[in-house]
Amino acid sequence: MNWERKKHFICSTTSGDGGYYRPASRADIQHFLDGQEQLIKRHAVSMRLARRLMRR
Repeated sequence: MNWERKKHFICSTTSGDGGYYRPASRADIQHFLDGQEQLIKRHAVSMRLARRLMRR
């Protein structure tokens, strides 16, 4: 998969059947970006909580 990522932009999804795909349009890329940003936000919340617990 790494060689493919170096050659082409590869998206991934966990919804539906999940998996990797090459986007067919700009809308596909935007959908991927939106999903990744939501994932980052969820991880940030979890990390803040974990850091708060570690300071105790």
